[in-house]
Amino acid sequence: MWETRALELNNQDIWNWSSVCNLVRYASQHGFNTIVVGQADLFGKLVSPKGYTPFHYNDSVSSQQRARCIYLNRLAMYCREQGLRFYLQAKELDFPTELLLSHKYLLDNQQGILFDVDFWSRWLTDKIRGVCQGIPALTGLIIALSST
Repeated sequence: MWETRALELNNQDIWNWSSVCNLVRYASQHGFNTIVVGQADLFGKLVSPKGYTPFHYNDSVSSQQRARCIYLNRLAMYCREQGLRFYLQAKELDFPTELLLSHKYLLDNQQGILFDVDFWSRWLTDKIRGVCQGIPALTGLIIALSST
């Protein structure tokens, strides 16, 4: 009937291996063919595109980001072994303080953050590229963004 039958996990349990493995087994046993993992600012927890700020990111932050990518890649491979597709979902993107301070024209006293299409398109493209490179076993990404 439905081509995609997805089970979504969007809480802290995505970082608990035994919990997420239980979910994958449940999905596999009950006719699902896709796992979708999402969390507020998930992409920000995975990558920080380089070249957008003069600041050097903290090594412990980049180590945590790499560890999260390795973990999610392992999860994607486990899903594949169970016959499931694996998607990451982003409904929100963060606007890091360091990024905004480095590009002050993006801040508007009346409207908050300006929507500069060229800038944000490049930044988002670089962020998505980093996620895809860091988690090569992904089936895909689900991204729902707005300019409001």
